[in-house]
Amino acid sequence: MQIDSAVLYMIVKKLKEKLDSCQVRQVHQIDNRIMDLELFCQDGDIVSLIINTYNPPLLYLTGRAKNRKQYSPSQTFCMTLRKYLEGSRLSRIEQADMDRVVSLSFDRIEAGSEIVTRTLWVELLPASPNIVLTEGNTIIDACLRGKKLDRLLVPGETYSLPGRSARMDFMKFNKAEIKNILDFSKNEDIPLDSWLFSKFNGFSRYLADELAHESRVPADLSLSSMTEEEENRVVTALCALSSAIAKSDVLYIYKNEKGKKSASPIPLHMMKQEPEKADVLPFIEKEAESGAGSISQAVQDYKKQLHTLIKREERKKRKIHVKSCIVKRRSIMSEFKLTTVEEFEEATARLLETGAKVGADAWQFRVKNQTPHCKFGEQGVCCRICDM
Repeated sequence: MQIDSAVLYMIVKKLKEKLDSCQVRQVHQIDNRIMDLELFCQDGDIVSLIINTYNPPLLYLTGRAKNRKQYSPSQTFCMTLRKYLEGSRLSRIEQADMDRVVSLSFDRIEAGSEIVTRTLWVELLPASPNIVLTEGNTIIDACLRGKKLDRLLVPGETYSLPGRSARMDFMKFNKAEIKNILDFSKNEDIPLDSWLFSKFNGFSRYLADELAHESRVPADLSLSSMTEEEENRVVTALCALSSAIAKSDVLYIYKNEKGKKSASPIPLHMMKQEPEKADVLPFIEKEAESGAGSISQAVQDYKKQLHTLIKREERKKRKIHVKSCIVKRRSIMSEFKLTTVEEFEEATARLLETGAKVGADAWQFRVKNQTPHCKFGEQGVCCRICDM
């Protein structure tokens, strides 16, 4: 499930409540793009803050014990995080101007009793997710180094927020200020929803449609043709939406006709369906570690590779069938370089290994762990457990 800025606002709000002044015990990596920060909380809980830079990217908290023996060996970025963050205290969590960027500030007493603050920037933008560690404005290291659009993310360079950061946080403005911003744009021949997306962070398609619904102003209405009354309704609805998000304490979950979930910090009246309420952190954790969650992205990648291999072999077999009347079997095998059973088994083993790392389930694991052994499958029938 894709996380928008408004849902991230709720995640950050709940993380602030749970992780106030917690201590970094250890840093691990699930693989080179998923980091696991083990934290000791004020209430005595030990939790893991998982930062995932696969697409869709995600930041979530889990209290479930991880089998770290199945994690990938630590690489450069993970070792850097260990060096600079282990033993430090998490002093601040902020969302950057309602964008999909979160800053985690860590304080640690260094030599000479000096308190040094370092910041971990978690960039959850689908186009270019990343994790960047800085001290002051200087980059110490980045999970994914290199040139990203107009930024150079390598050690020693000056850190800057991702592009389009000139957009504003609509929740920081009062009614009069929003009215002034709208008045300044009244001469632009631009639809209301496009204006919202260009001026403010935090607006998903759902929130823009909800604003249009509540203000009774069409989302595609041009600002230049908007009346004074319509303008006032938009401003009022925008302030009400901002207030509702700030006061919200749960997520509202909606499903489309295909069963795909979407989350919102406020009830969406334009959806015309009763939403399911969910606690923020448990819901995000469940989605992340489910088969459809972003934590299983590596597993999904291997599945795609297997699917591609199967399709490729099917095409080769069709070609073989055409030539089978005139070409001997031995020469066919040599010409088309068919994938062997061993190669398929090796790909399956890699898939299972990655699935074990991220906590994904598979029938092989269930059979191995089953005691006493079930005889249903041998008799040609299956129970609901195997069906899962």
